[in-house]
Amino acid sequence: MPIYDYRCRACGQRFEAIVRPQDGPPVCPTCGSAEIVRQASSFAVATAEKRRAIADRQVRKAAEDHRRGQAERDRDADRHRLEEH
Repeated sequence: MPIYDYRCRACGQRFEAIVRPQDGPPVCPTCGSAEIVRQASSFAVATAEKRRAIADRQVRKAAEDHRRGQAERDRDADRHRLEEH
């Protein structure tokens, strides 16, 4: 069963609805109006803002991974120095 995003023309409410053929068209859950417009699903739309947010998360993760790796290398170097002296 597909889930679609809608906007009500009467009250402006945005909502999701599961669409089943036997149920007929959905109505606005806020005002009950059938004057609705199907919207592009947010998961299917790749906006510049979403791409930027994904890239920012990847950069932060890479930086954190680098810091963890550097901390581990520093601990190994300290252990090595202590073992030799």
